[in-house]
Parts: sequence; structure tokens; C-alpha cells
Amino acid sequence: MAGPLHIALCETAPSPYGMLQDAHPPGKRPGEGESIATRPDGSKVLRYDYRSPYRGMEGAVTECAMYAGAER
Repeated sequence: MAGPLHIALCETAPSPYGMLQDAHPPGKRPGEGESIATRPDGSKVLRYDYRSPYRGMEGAVTECAMYAGAER
């Protein structure tokens, strides 16, 4: 049974899979292209990068991608 929240979300973010879609397409996301951290070799980590933070990174590492589950 669909409640008011389900209906509101479906109306604002329709998806054939029943999940929310990102409201901001790549290239137009807030802060995209902004450097949030630095790797040990000095290269920059940009916001929305898929890699998780690791030892030696400096900056706003808590804003890097965080994944749940087993370690690789």
C-alpha cells in the first residue's frame, strides 16, 4: 500500500525500478569538480570520485565515497 511519502517520491523522482534517481545529472551536481582531499602522491580527489579514502589522504576525507560491507 502506497503512503503519502511513497506517492510524493514517485511523483518527484519517477523510476522504472521504484528507486529514487539523482536529481542532478553528472556535470551539474553541486560542488562537482571541487577538490575535497589530496592523495599521498599530491594528486587531488574530486567530489563524487568513486574511490574510498585511505591512509595518507589529507583534507575532507569524510566527504569521500563511503561504502558499507566487507573490506577488499
